Amino acid sequence: MDSVFPQQDLPIIRQPQDQTKTEKNKTDELHTIATGGTIDSHWEPTKDTVISNTQSIIPQYLRNVRLPHHDVSSETIILKDSREIDLATQKIIGEQVAESAHLRILVTTGTYLMPDIAGAIFHHPACQQFGRMDKMVVVTGGTIPLKGFSISDSGFNLGMSAAILQDHPDIPVALVMSGMCLDVSKGVKKDLTSAVFVNSGYLDEYDVLGYKNFFLIPAGGSIDFELDHLDGLRPARDSAIPNYLRTCIRMQRPFYAINPFIKDSRDLTDENLKLIADIINDNHAQHILITTGLYKIQKIQQYLRNTLTGDNLSKRIILTGSRIPLGSGEISDAPFNLGYALGKMATLPPGVHVALNGVIMSDAENVIDLLYTPEEKAILRAKNNL
Repeated sequence: MDSVFPQQDLPIIRQPQDQTKTEKNKTDELHTIATGGTIDSHWEPTKDTVISNTQSIIPQYLRNVRLPHHDVSSETIILKDSREIDLATQKIIGEQVAESAHLRILVTTGTYLMPDIAGAIFHHPACQQFGRMDKMVVVTGGTIPLKGFSISDSGFNLGMSAAILQDHPDIPVALVMSGMCLDVSKGVKKDLTSAVFVNSGYLDEYDVLGYKNFFLIPAGGSIDFELDHLDGLRPARDSAIPNYLRTCIRMQRPFYAINPFIKDSRDLTDENLKLIADIINDNHAQHILITTGLYKIQKIQQYLRNTLTGDNLSKRIILTGSRIPLGSGEISDAPFNLGYALGKMATLPPGVHVALNGVIMSDAENVIDLLYTPEEKAILRAKNNL
């Protein structure tokens, strides 16, 4: 939800663009435009509620996540509770977004007026030319602030939005929340009784992602680690991911989970790998998400490619994980990676894929080389004989 108390009337903010220049082989543009909302708020104890940030946290969050194949830039139009954004300001937002020269734009805003702001963008005359320009806008936000809370849906929504922007340029404006991607041209509204977004049709008719359900296999890794109270981390007793998706994300896409084990991926045995393959073989699901550790994620990918046969070859299987455990607040890449993986689920070809930090890993890429700094890699390889 947006903050409980109305914010003071703030002027339109036009902060300079923050351009993160990248080195080589960057393939995807991602331009963020902040307009406030709960996603860009923080807890204010003196008012016992959340209030809007004075500066957007989105650019810093994306730097923390590390997007090695993205050219990321950002700007801020305004930072306000969306309920305080009047029609004139909505029009200004619509104009600036629709007329922007950027081709992949992610707009963050408050959930109450999210459909209205998305509509202001869609109904701008420039939007009619998006298809010719291969341009797309995704509007998203969060019901829990990105900063200051151990668990939030905001990072997940940003990750899914990044995936949508890579794959769906045929849809000019989309809205991403609760594990759904809705085509704004079909009409979208927020159901204030359930706090989820709906439109005039059924999920499988208007949800851009196009798959009805998925099967989740949490299999350990840092994404499911917890503090051991001895200044270290250990595998959790049970996976936190199913509950995170159901209660925090309010996942509107049905899923079910089987948690075979929670282990550090460095400790996985051949029997563990066979168990994962057997679970897939015994299941009829066509869309499968596996969470595991980064150290052995590509080994698991190769094992499944070599092991699965028959009808299993037509399944879409995505492995993901994170450098930092789920539940570590805005420093964790786990929510982003979960959202990104589920956002890519329908568009990837059948097979076994690794989705991390805005990248579908190629066979030529190495996870450690891609996601860690030279200093971090030296420490990891010395410690783990990598």
